[in-house]
Amino acid sequence: MTVESQLQLQKADDLMCTEEVASYVGRSVSWLEKARATAIGPKFIYVSSGWGPVVRYPSTCVEQFLPGGIESYWTVVEAAEVLGCCRRSLDGWRVNDSGPPYIREGKRVLYPKDALLAWREERAAKGNPFADCL
Repeated sequence: MTVESQLQLQKADDLMCTEEVASYVGRSVSWLEKARATAIGPKFIYVSSGWGPVVRYPSTCVEQFLPGGIESYWTVVEAAEVLGCCRRSLDGWRVNDSGPPYIREGKRVLYPKDALLAWREERAAKGNPFADCL
């Protein structure tokens, strides 16, 4: 049985609407729609309704997508504190594509905690953590 056919067998109680998923993962509905379009978000299915097909997310797929929710990310200010630099340094690194990995949600920039810490350790191992980024 394929994953798609398994997802179609989900009970209505196990399905979440877009707004519920967005709230759970700490994102906006528009971000979730973009994630769905680019296949980076949780698996989803189309369920027929009186108005046509609607998108629903099996709760088991959502739980695996972002279990930490927004707690898994730092804002620009928090990331700057962790790195010991100023916010403008992070802004410049994003422009030059030389800084830590980040995601953008509309105008909001977030840094995955694990990726930011790994980036910091990688730079520290080189001796001068930010020499190639300034």
